[in-house]
Amino acid sequence: EVLFADGSAEAMDAAEGEALFKDLLRGDYIYLSYACDLPTALLLAMSHDDASGDGDMGEFVSEVLIVPEVYLGEASYEDAAGVAERLSVYSFYAVARDGSGNYYRYRTAPAEDDERDILFHTNFYRTYTIKENALPYEFACLWKEDSFLEKHDFREKISDTTVIPLSHAVYETPIVFAESRIPGGNDKNEILEIFYMNPEKISSYTDETGVIFYFDEGRNISISPSGRMQFTSLGAEGISLEDLFGGRSTNGEYTVFDYIGASLMESALLKKAHNQTNCALYISGISHDGTLLKISFGYAVGGMPLYFDGSADVLSFSFSSGMLEAAEYHFWTVHKTALVSRTPDFLWALRSRLLSDEGREEYFYGYYFTKNRTRTGADILGIPKP
Repeated sequence: EVLFADGSAEAMDAAEGEALFKDLLRGDYIYLSYACDLPTALLLAMSHDDASGDGDMGEFVSEVLIVPEVYLGEASYEDAAGVAERLSVYSFYAVARDGSGNYYRYRTAPAEDDERDILFHTNFYRTYTIKENALPYEFACLWKEDSFLEKHDFREKISDTTVIPLSHAVYETPIVFAESRIPGGNDKNEILEIFYMNPEKISSYTDETGVIFYFDEGRNISISPSGRMQFTSLGAEGISLEDLFGGRSTNGEYTVFDYIGASLMESALLKKAHNQTNCALYISGISHDGTLLKISFGYAVGGMPLYFDGSADVLSFSFSSGMLEAAEYHFWTVHKTALVSRTPDFLWALRSRLLSDEGREEYFYGYYFTKNRTRTGADILGIPKP
């Protein structure tokens, strides 16, 4: 309800928004966190099966807090088993922010006839917080005082919503091996054909740095010795969404959902042509400059992201006016090897990071590869925050 067009969105002052965000975390809330800034139109589509998008993507946000606002009374509802339960009914609103520190407050439209439309879902809140397998945690902004952390400017160096796990449960994580593999032969031809370039008619040359360029009627692909592929259509029309997957807009406009669908179609084809990983894909970035929409994807293993030289982006696609204009793909070969049982101590790892890190970061577990590091286990990572 807060993201529908008949609701309201209000930009907030950064200081006011940060203070409100921290204060709201002390009460009842539903907190949503994403790997990158996503358009609110996409968040709405993910929560409603029948949602249809338009050209307006709304604000881009990466964190959302949904909170109760005004107590309206008591109501009786039946749970999935048909058992009656009385719940307190509240109106609600949401506060969201992006990765750059911009804050927004969202409110619902005036109350509908059905009280369900304005109910803060305490049943959802309770379901998640009482599950036996839920891991106990606190947010950094609510963490109890720690003399070591305070000594090294803990409050200034760590984002307020960094999750500090309180459990020391043992779990297994794989060792991950990653290296570049440059495609050749049939693999190369399949990749050219994915971008509508004829392997029989292309022109090609190799520059002094070893980068191979392929040209075909204004479209070109370059592949570097490090395994980085770039497709562009400079001086020519891009590849239409209609050609990519038969998607034709009824009014001549395409939405972010159409472009994500086209990206996933291209991702599946690239994976088929270069099937060297069984990692999961997730959206690692979306940006829109008013003309060009860029959608990026990263790899994840066991729900933990892989970073290569500081970047999570492995695949990216750029669209404009219903056309695929550019793409980038790094040909990583990724394998999971032996599982390692471990009992991670987040606080000890955090203390070690704070000794050397500068600036404000959000910390979490993931896999990090450098140019000379091809094998790694899960470790604590940090992403800069405003």
